[in-house]
Amino acid sequence: MSRGGRGFTLIELLAVCALMGSVLLLAGALVPQVSREAEGFAAAQERLEERWLAARLLRADVHRASSATVINGSLILQTRGGRVAWAPAEGGVARRAAGARRFRLEGGARFRTEDLPGGRLVLYELGVGADGLRGEALAGRDLRGAP
Repeated sequence: MSRGGRGFTLIELLAVCALMGSVLLLAGALVPQVSREAEGFAAAQERLEERWLAARLLRADVHRASSATVINGSLILQTRGGRVAWAPAEGGVARRAAGARRFRLEGGARFRTEDLPGGRLVLYELGVGADGLRGEALAGRDLRGAP
């Protein structure tokens, strides 16, 4: 048989099929690994958002407080709306007040206060490790009152 200018030989077709099979096999092995990486990234993002939300709410509570004390590791704030307590809880920290909420934070939470000439500084640590969040908050008025 004579070969015309157009068309492929059987050997060429088999070589292309083998090459495509190898590429598909490699892609099939990589898809689960990429999927696991994406899930890990999503979980890390969720942990960071949880810490950020807890810190934002904590700072807002401290800024509204007329007094702040730490008793047995719990932060007690007296606000116009009543008492707000932030307490380490298993696997995170719990906010006890109207609109109570529990935040999942690896490493829990630690609170401490320091007296300053303008009031009381509240120092906090939410979670531990590389993605732990440390901060401080100070209200614009004297926070040295009793809880």
